[in-house]
Amino acid sequence: MKIKAKLQVISRFNPNNIGCDFETFDSLRDGKVIDVKDEAVANKLISRGICIKADESKKSKSKEK
Repeated sequence: MKIKAKLQVISRFNPNNIGCDFETFDSLRDGKVIDVKDEAVANKLISRGICIKADESKKSKSKEK
């Protein structure tokens, strides 16, 4: 499952508090979209309000003139 952190919220935590490894936490803190293999961990982060589910079908929109 792909998730992205809420940057204002994740800045208050450390990896031990939210239950993920240091590499995942650093990527989330940097604002990257990451793929978490364990869906239970991803759902836990989403339910706590730390992360949001990343839109996998996001398409870039072109400007029409």
